[in-house]
Amino acid sequence: MKAESYVSELEKCMSCLKLCRFSCPVAEVTGSETYTPSGKTALLYYLLNNKLEWNYENTSPFYMCLLCGRCKEFCDLDVDIPNIMRAARYEAVKRNLAPSFARDIRDKILSSNNIYGKNNKERNKLLEKYKLTGKNSKILIFAGCKVSFEDMDILDRLIDILNSANVDFSLLGEKEPCCGAPLFDLGFYDDFLNKAKETAEILNAGNYETIITLCPNCHKMLSEIYKHEGITLNAKVVHYTEFLNDLRKEGKIIFEKIANDEIYGYHDPCKLADVDLFEAPRELLNAVTDSVREFQWNRKMTYCCGSGSSLEKLDSETSQKIGNNRIEEAEDLGITTIVTSCQTCINTFLGLSNKSHNNVKVKEITEILHVKKDK
Repeated sequence: MKAESYVSELEKCMSCLKLCRFSCPVAEVTGSETYTPSGKTALLYYLLNNKLEWNYENTSPFYMCLLCGRCKEFCDLDVDIPNIMRAARYEAVKRNLAPSFARDIRDKILSSNNIYGKNNKERNKLLEKYKLTGKNSKILIFAGCKVSFEDMDILDRLIDILNSANVDFSLLGEKEPCCGAPLFDLGFYDDFLNKAKETAEILNAGNYETIITLCPNCHKMLSEIYKHEGITLNAKVVHYTEFLNDLRKEGKIIFEKIANDEIYGYHDPCKLADVDLFEAPRELLNAVTDSVREFQWNRKMTYCCGSGSSLEKLDSETSQKIGNNRIEEAEDLGITTIVTSCQTCINTFLGLSNKSHNNVKVKEITEILHVKKDK
């Protein structure tokens, strides 16, 4: 995670025609050249070459990035802007220049093992609720911080479906750590490595065969980033949409068809797009309704909800404008219900929909998956 290792890519970026500027949601809504991908890489280049001073003013633009990866799809030179921004943030962290919101998230993760700074023993309520205390199965649900503390209704629906298919599973309760994704994305690379190793040790000790993830950030960390960093997980990691779709294809569950006039559109979460997870949620959606339309910007070209990389904590106005752009795209396409499988996207879209886009509904995918009882 050394910024110096990206110097050749920075030089390529500075000599390019910079078409990536048209792909960046942050640059689009702010109109700022500084916030374009090429503007931020130029800033890092000048800092590394001592042409600019390392200070908060010159490093804060690195955090005006969703890490959504759209710019990579526009770049013919294969410049890895998201990882360059992570490396730039690492440089800021080493110089004590990380913004306060980032330091706050880091401190909460390191002190409490979750992004909220809550007592991690609260996760034991899930064990009690689902009667899983002391249970150890070959399949583990890695709930993630958001689902464990805020969006437990998603876990309710998932577990109802799994029970219908007689799937045996476990939860970790208070033993479940944060996967470390915010540390990785916000520049606290050394802390991330320590947290990832700790998490892998806990997961490997359970001798699980399969780990089901709910959060896209957790999924990317456990399925890809850990491996890239030389950290081994013994279990197979699958996203919950993949697991449910496999159950459907194997005939272990049948979902009821939806009978309404809604037009559904699946929103690809950025972190699932990063790992090319596109088909499972679409196959689930198409299994229950024929009224599906694709967003213009989909799959690898998906348009972020606006809250990626905690942008809403740094610049809520920019974040909301980006989210509104996505909802307006749905309106223009005649999509009346946005379906997604990311807790952050759901909460962002719901907030914006309730505020100014009442004609567009937002659903987490299990909300439209109802198991036929007489399968």
